[in-house]
This record gives sequence, C-alpha cells and structure tokens, in this order.
Amino acid sequence: LILMAPGVTSAAGGKGDGGFNANGLRSNTNYYTIDGVSMNQAGGSGGGPGGPGGGGGGVPPDGGASSEMINIDAMQEMKVQTASIAPEFGRSPGAQVVMTSRGGGNDFHGSVYYYKRSDEFDANDWFANSGGYPRAKERQDRPGGVFGGPIVKRKTFFFVSFERLALQSPETVVADVPDPASRNAAPSALAPYLKAFPYPNGAELGSGAAEYRAVLSNPSHSNSESLRLDHTLSQHTTLFARYSLTPANSVQRGSQVVTPNIIQNRSSRSQLATTGITHVFEDGSVNDLRVNYSDSSASGYSTMDTYGGAVPLTDSLVFPSGITSSTGSFSLSVLGAAGYSYGGRNANRQQQVNVVDSFTTSVRETHHVKAGVDYREQLRTSERTPYSASVSFDGITGKTESLLTALALNGQVSSNLAAVYPTYLNLSAYAQDTWRATERTTVTYGLRWDLNPAPTTRSGPKPFALSDSTIAGVTQNQPIYPTRWANIAPRFGVAYLSDDTPGREMLLRAGVGMFYDLGYGVVDSAFSGAPYSSVRTMSEVTYPFSASELAPPTLPPSRPYGQITTGGPDLVSPVVYQINGTWEKNFGPGQTLIVGASATRGRNLMRTATQPSFGSSSAYQILREVSNGAQSSYNGLQVQFRKRFSNNFQTQLSYTWARSMDSSSNDAGFGGGFASLFGAGERGPSDYDVKHSVNLSGSIRLPAAKGPFFYLLQHWYLDFTASARSGLPFDIQGVSTCTSSSGSTCSSTTTSSAN
Repeated sequence: LILMAPGVTSAAGGKGDGGFNANGLRSNTNYYTIDGVSMNQAGGSGGGPGGPGGGGGGVPPDGGASSEMINIDAMQEMKVQTASIAPEFGRSPGAQVVMTSRGGGNDFHGSVYYYKRSDEFDANDWFANSGGYPRAKERQDRPGGVFGGPIVKRKTFFFVSFERLALQSPETVVADVPDPASRNAAPSALAPYLKAFPYPNGAELGSGAAEYRAVLSNPSHSNSESLRLDHTLSQHTTLFARYSLTPANSVQRGSQVVTPNIIQNRSSRSQLATTGITHVFEDGSVNDLRVNYSDSSASGYSTMDTYGGAVPLTDSLVFPSGITSSTGSFSLSVLGAAGYSYGGRNANRQQQVNVVDSFTTSVRETHHVKAGVDYREQLRTSERTPYSASVSFDGITGKTESLLTALALNGQVSSNLAAVYPTYLNLSAYAQDTWRATERTTVTYGLRWDLNPAPTTRSGPKPFALSDSTIAGVTQNQPIYPTRWANIAPRFGVAYLSDDTPGREMLLRAGVGMFYDLGYGVVDSAFSGAPYSSVRTMSEVTYPFSASELAPPTLPPSRPYGQITTGGPDLVSPVVYQINGTWEKNFGPGQTLIVGASATRGRNLMRTATQPSFGSSSAYQILREVSNGAQSSYNGLQVQFRKRFSNNFQTQLSYTWARSMDSSSNDAGFGGGFASLFGAGERGPSDYDVKHSVNLSGSIRLPAAKGPFFYLLQHWYLDFTASARSGLPFDIQGVSTCTSSSGSTCSSTTTSSAN
C-alpha cells in the first residue's frame, strides 16, 4: 500500500535499510503511528542495513513492515501522507503512516483464514539450479482470525485478533572457503582455524580458495495477538484500550560472508498497551488523550557446528582463561573469502512512554482551531558481550598478510560494560487554524515546535562529548550536542474549490512548510565505544595471539581512547522545506484525475566524518563526528487517475516523474577513508533516485459463495508497479491480494514482490 503512493520509492542495489523514501527524503524520516501513538524506535544509524530501530527513530520495530505492529486483519484504516502541511504532523519530515485498529460493534463478526505456501509450486533457485542442486525446502503456514462484538449492547465492545506465522525460508549458499591444498599447507597452529570452515565441494577459485555450495532452509516463528476494548462512559465521553503481543524467534545459518556452519539464533518480544479517552464538551469542543506504553526486547547469540564438514573451534583456542563462548565472541575475516563470527550473547530492550493530547474547537463557525502536545520518552537497555576478539587477513594465500602466513592485517581485543542505558526524550507542541475564508476557500496555517535534546544515559557513565579544552579533548560533563530550543516550523496550506458542479468538481490545493528532523544521526554509536568499551588494536600482528595480547583490556579505558563517536559542538537539527500543489478534477461519477507537483529541499542533513587525531596530547586516536553538511533536493511530477467502471470493478493508474539529488543518501555518509579531510561529498543522484514510476492497480469484486458463516473469494485485488532508473531494467513490484474491504473498496492488501 505504501509503495502505491505517488512519490514513494526505495533504494537501489541493496543500499537501503529496508524502509522507503517519500519525495526524495531519507527512509529514516518516516513516522509511523497506531491509534495516534508512535511506533518508531530511537537510535540506529539510518545508513546501510539499519535493521530494527534504524535511523534516529524513522523505522518501525521490524525495519519497515507493519507485521510486528499490527495484524493486517486487525487494521481498520491506513493512510500514507507524503505531503503533510498541517502542523499536527511532524517529529520527522518524511511520510506519515497513520494506522487505526479495528473495534467491535453491536453485532458479532469474525473471520478465519489459513495461508499456505510450499516449494512444490516454486521454480528452483537460479544458483541452486546452475550447481545441480534441488530446490530448498520452503514452507509458509499462516493461520489467523479476528472476532469482535458487544460485551454490553451499545456500550462496551471487544475485538480480538490472532495470527501465527511458521516459515521455512530457502537459501542457496555459495561461500568461498580454503581449498584442500591450503588446509594441507597450513602450519599446525593455524590448521584448526582452516578446518573450522566447511570443506569445499565446488570449483577451485585460485589463491587458496574454493567454492562451498549448499541449499538450506532457515526456520522462523512468530505470533501476533491483540485485544481491543471500547466503552461508552457517557453521552460525551468514550474510552478505548488496546493491548498487543508479538513474540518471534528465528534460526539462520550464514551465507556468502559468514560461513554456513555459523548458526545465528534470534528472538524478540514486543508488547504494546494504548488507552485513549475522547470527551466532547457542550460547546462542541473535543479533547482527545492517548497514553501508550510499549516494551520491545530482542536477543541473539551465534554458535559454530559441524555443518559442511567443519570442525568447530574450542574455547581455549580463541579465548583467554576464564572466558567462554557464552561470555566472549570471536570473529575471523578473510578479504575476498568468507569468514566466521560466533559466541557472545547480546540483548536489547526498549521501553516507551508516549502521551499525546489534542484539543479542537470552533470559533465563529469559520475557524477550526486545534492545538496539541506530544511527549515521548524511550528507555533503552543494551546488554553486551563482556569480551570480544577479532582478526583479519588479506586473502587465504599469496600475500604478506594472508591467512597462511600467520601475519594478520590487524587484530582487536575488547572489554565491554555488561549493560548501557541510553535514554531519548522528545517533546512537540503545535497550534493550527483551519479557516474557511469563503464558501470555496479553506486556509490551514500554524506553527509546530519540536524539542529533541541529545540522548544521554540514566545510569552508569555518560557518553563522551567534544570538549572546548584542546588539552582535555573530550568531556562527560556536557551533552553530546547542545539542545536545539528554537525548532519552530511554520506551515501554510490553501484549498480552493473552483467548480462545485456535482460529478464535475475541480479542486486546487497548495502548501508550503518547514519540517525539522530528530537529528540523531549515528550518535547512537556513542554508546558503543569509549567509555563503554576498552579496545586494544594491533596491526601486522602474528596469529594466534599470545596470552598477553588475548588478555582483556582494563575498564574503564585510559587515554587515548581509540575510536569514539559523538556529535559536533555546533550540531543543529536537519531541516526540510516542502512545497506542493495539486489540481484535482472529476470527469463524471467515479472518474478522477489528480496532477501534482512536489519539491523538497533538505538542509543541514546528517553526515558522519571520520578522521585521525592530530597531536600527541589527543584524547582519542580516531574520531567519528556526526555533523551537518549534507544537502538534498527533490522535484517531482505526480499524476494519478482513478476510474470506477462499476460497483464491482475499479482501477487506479499513477505515474511519477522525479529527480532526487543529494550529497549523502544516509546519515552515515562519508564515514570511510578519512573523507572529512577532503571536504564534503560530491552532489549526485540519490541512492533512491527513480526517474519514472508507473503503478496500475485494480479491484474486482466477484460473486461470493454465501452461507451463514463464510464469504469466499469475494474480493480480488491486482497490482502492478514498474520503476525505471537510468540504465537499469524495470522492477516488477508484485501482485497484491485484498485482505480487508468495505463495500466494493479495498482498504488493505498483502503484496508479493519480485525484481
């Protein structure tokens, strides 16, 4: 549904973080709400595969999909607003994805379903087929259902939903591992580390490497359960409460980069409780209060087994005395080949309290005034592996620092605090007036204020900030960056009904606004390095490490602190300027054409500069400084045509022409190679620059097999999307199936995508 909105694209070439980009803005600027409260997670980098929490609060818990937030059959309505001029929308300048849960009514209604998928209906994977391997096992079983009705007629209602997903995901592995000759030539001290790779069963690749190929399936399970209660307290006051629980777990073997004898075990549990009370005063004014508490946790660990003929490493080979794979992690990487990383147990927990209140009233029947506040506090707990060791080599053989020479490119040994407690606080307030200036003209204007202090910790040592003193270098007595108190954003929009002839209406809309972003960038990484970790780095070091080299560094770390990440002292909030205009015309009942133009300009966008220290008294060796300095621009023409041929058949065609340019497409841009020494990056097409995008969709309502309980195959929904970048083929986004409908209109779909 999101991808069907004009102006929405996704990054090319795997450069994105699993989210989407609206009107040329980064994917971590989108904002998700359910029943009026936030579903975004704080922290994360927002660059590259950010995964959960990516990008300073711009991605929902599962990185972009809504499955962890709400069962699709429990969703009443979903809106995707890519140009939200009204001041009530904000905190992030991207698309506003607004979801509302379903409630019960005076009659009992429910549905059950079972979705099944099997490899019996699939073609073989290309890589498996080319190697002569059979199809990997694929299974998807998704039973579920919803049921709602009255507890007390016309007063108290309930609605429950349940869905379980059991999945076997197929994967074809093609990993580069040491060949038999390399294994035989390895010195006795290194032999166990080569035997820890799966034994090759494919082609010889040269330079001591050969292919290991396999087909495998990774299992995962998840449940989604929710209960909503609605109650009428009085003629003027209504109350609702909703609770949802989503536990999940998965087991995944490595692939091309991590050898398949490494098993990654992950589990998560998300629960959310939201209550809301709406009161209508005697004069017609409305106050709407929402209070939310959510608790999400995730944990994981990795183990090494004998898959593919590998011989697992023993703890005594890679860890010092007293450290095991439960309290330590080890990784070995080889440039140009696969590596392995295992051990350690880590866990993250995020608790959120979100209070949202709005008050709406009318003044002289021509002014619809609305004001509100939004308070959000997010408490994270990051449990880390106390000890870690890693080593890197330049290939398997043939180079000075290759694996067989026992001379490593570099090695690293770290001691880490067992737990870190980052805290994020956000406060927003707005006031707006929707003024009916004339019979045909409506004007919306107002201001929004956002306050986003720098994240800190509620327990333990504070993160490092850059100090004004060149001698000290860093300090823990001030925030990572100054609080931005003056983030006040004006907004203005106008709508004009130029023709009110029934069936021939014509409407003109225009808007301009200023939007501030949270401005976290990758400062969440400030809670990963010093003072929370003590790192010993060694270059061109002989491997295996000696006992003294394996010894855990002391905590807290001493100067110089190695690499630290922090915000610049003059860091300000990114700001986005948006302007848009649309022309909407009805050509008879059920036939609408919308032509729009949209432009955005991003200023003071986040980027991360990495540079070495200068001078013998420096407090650190490497500095990753989050700063402003990136810019973006987007210009787009968006056309949408909707036609209802009958009560049972309707179509929608949309086309977008756009140009998205920037000097960094994510917050982590310019991080490598000490790029900050050479100034800002060059301006060019964004990673998500899509020049042409076409979407054609249709909804068909078929005659149903009716009975006392079931309506079968009543709605089908077909969707085709194509997008083109310069020199790249079209992407087929997939076919969608209607999962929820009202009358002859499809309100929810599920989509299967393929490139």
